[in-house]
Amino acid sequence: MRSRSEAVAARRYPDLLIVPGMVLSMLAVSLREELLWWVVGLLVVGIVSGWLLTRRCWLMWLAGLVLFAGWHHEHQTPVLADTLAGRDMRLMLEVDRVDAGSDRLRLEGTVAGCEPVATDMVECGPLNRLRLDWYDAPAVLVGERWQLTARLKPPHGYHNPGRFDYQAWLLREGISATGYVRSRAVARRIHDAPPSLRQALHAILAARDISSDTQRWLSALTLGNSQALSRDEWETLAALGITHLFVVSGLHVGLVIALIWWVTRQVVRCVMPSRWRVSPIPWVMAALGAVGYAALVGWTPPVTRAAIMALMALWVRSGRRAPSPWQGWWLAMLLVLWLDPLATQRQGFWLSFAAVGLLLMAWVNRPIPGWWWGQWRSQLILTFGMGALVVLVLGQWSVLSLPVNLVAIPLVTLIMVPLALAGWIAGPWFGVMCWQIFGWVAQVFWDASHWLASVWPVIVVPEALREALSVLLFIAALTLCMPGVGRMFKVAIMAVLLAGSVIHLATPSDISPGLSMQVHDVGQGLAVSLMAPDYHALYDTGPRFRSGFAPLSTLWDRAPVLDDVIISHGDLDHAGGLHWLESSGGVIERLWRPASVPVSATPSRRCVAGEGWQKGDARLTFLWPERTWRAPTEDRNDSSCVLLVETPAYRALVLGDAGRRVERWLVRRYGARLADIDVLIASHHGSRTGSDPEAIRFFRPDHVIFSAGYLNRYDHPHPEVVQDFRATGSCLWSTALDGAITLTPVADGVTVRAAARRGGIEPGCLGVESAP
Repeated sequence: MRSRSEAVAARRYPDLLIVPGMVLSMLAVSLREELLWWVVGLLVVGIVSGWLLTRRCWLMWLAGLVLFAGWHHEHQTPVLADTLAGRDMRLMLEVDRVDAGSDRLRLEGTVAGCEPVATDMVECGPLNRLRLDWYDAPAVLVGERWQLTARLKPPHGYHNPGRFDYQAWLLREGISATGYVRSRAVARRIHDAPPSLRQALHAILAARDISSDTQRWLSALTLGNSQALSRDEWETLAALGITHLFVVSGLHVGLVIALIWWVTRQVVRCVMPSRWRVSPIPWVMAALGAVGYAALVGWTPPVTRAAIMALMALWVRSGRRAPSPWQGWWLAMLLVLWLDPLATQRQGFWLSFAAVGLLLMAWVNRPIPGWWWGQWRSQLILTFGMGALVVLVLGQWSVLSLPVNLVAIPLVTLIMVPLALAGWIAGPWFGVMCWQIFGWVAQVFWDASHWLASVWPVIVVPEALREALSVLLFIAALTLCMPGVGRMFKVAIMAVLLAGSVIHLATPSDISPGLSMQVHDVGQGLAVSLMAPDYHALYDTGPRFRSGFAPLSTLWDRAPVLDDVIISHGDLDHAGGLHWLESSGGVIERLWRPASVPVSATPSRRCVAGEGWQKGDARLTFLWPERTWRAPTEDRNDSSCVLLVETPAYRALVLGDAGRRVERWLVRRYGARLADIDVLIASHHGSRTGSDPEAIRFFRPDHVIFSAGYLNRYDHPHPEVVQDFRATGSCLWSTALDGAITLTPVADGVTVRAAARRGGIEPGCLGVESAP
């Protein structure tokens, strides 16, 4: 016989820990970085479960943990083997997405078949989806099946501190490899695209007599086509904190549910006047409408999450054997994690459930006031709560988020979305009129948003202050949610928050007092920042690709103000990003270049051996080229500007692409000044044309950094060069494997930190010799 306490625990089990315990176990599995996550998750949740609940409940939780661990493992994205990188593969691809660029198509598709072109290669292995560029491509539609020959590589992205992790995004999206279609090989369309309701709706939208801007906004707002809006428009919306209004989210699904529920309820009221209050038909039709709308716009992870949360809210609101609001919240999280085990790696997962959780804390079991007061209080809570997460994750704070959302939410939900939906439902004539009105409102909205974003742009919070500001914002949100807290106390909390924010945002920078260096991850190229609180220089600007894309543009939200820019020489992998700096509003106070580099739009000076400048306690000096030296026309590498950085904490030598002849000359000319330096940025990305063995033994650097691309076709750094540096006892780093390398001066020297650790042979040093 069970005791009374056990019986009560069993009856209250769903309210206590069954669903939260399952969710916490899933989070422990999904978020683990090492085996420690398993141990901590098992001990903490297991002890609490054993203390509060019966033994049977604990065993149920443990079974759920083991089951989800296997489920999570099975749903990891398979990745193309490194040995197949850069090799031609014959593919059968079902096209899932097509984005048209100025000179290429970008395809995403599911792999239906894969085999190597060469007969001596290993099999492809299981692959999920691919992301391919196709230059000079024919017309391609979603749903078609193509036989292609493509050159692939495993998912990889640039790893720079605080920037977008492209590789993690690819893996979350199930992308097993990226690459490009071989234009010289024959490509054949195997099957045409099946009929698609979404494509038919896009065709209807294109055929209507409305402006192109109106078509783009309608496509984004009602059909979930995020590509319809430009990058500038998304950045403007993000600066104002209103991107959630223009993607298919819980708000839009909720509006569809509310509309279907209200219309169906009125019909049922007329048909069944005596039983309309208890009829389940409106609730069922609203649920079917939510599922149908999600299927129409596509079951992407954000849409799936929004549909699940909206359906759970509908169930809770119906009161038909429904869970409590908090139970519904946990159940929705459980379903999302079960369907998408990688959801915890998406920022939208945390933002969505945190927003709903804060609203539940604010309003569950409390009387709801008038509409305007409820809207104001809810938005104030969300501004602080979501602001805490955005500051912590993205390092940005939009001070206009609260007032803009107070105006934008009613405008979008009560005017723009109803007009957009009415245009689809109504006939051609009345529908076009609704869409024209929608276009006028959208244009006014966009003009006002663009003006506000330009007047008061988003604040970029220094990295060292993000955690403190995030905690302040989160405390403010919790304070507003607390029941029984007086207004004076809340006002005091707001005052403390405001004072703390002003103090933090008034701090000029989180950069070390000395001169720090950061070798950016820009692929097969070089870009090095030299930073002090009142100084920022850039040695080289990285590559520029055939499409015009420059990796340098990913390092900052806006083009920076640079005191000095040094272009080592004219090769595109070193000078490619200069055009982006000059054309995107970047400010360059001084531009340095060798004589072999063509004059740019910015006035420049020649870098000449012996010239330099002082910045605080740091001295920056050019060691090469000499004033009378002239580079041969067939090889510009030896014209590279060689820079020596000397600070009280460290000495760093940046060689650009200077070859062995220049290195030997530096040893003879400067002697002991270059002996036993602290940091060396290896010449020519680790190529055999640089890194002379005699010079290596003379420099004997503590740290050597190779700025090279992942699986680059030149096999940089070369194994012989790596072995020569390893023989001197140097610690080796590579941006291809470690991401950006940051050097920070400290009292006893310099600390070296990598943005993305990928393994190593000894602490702090990377086994570069193991790189392909």
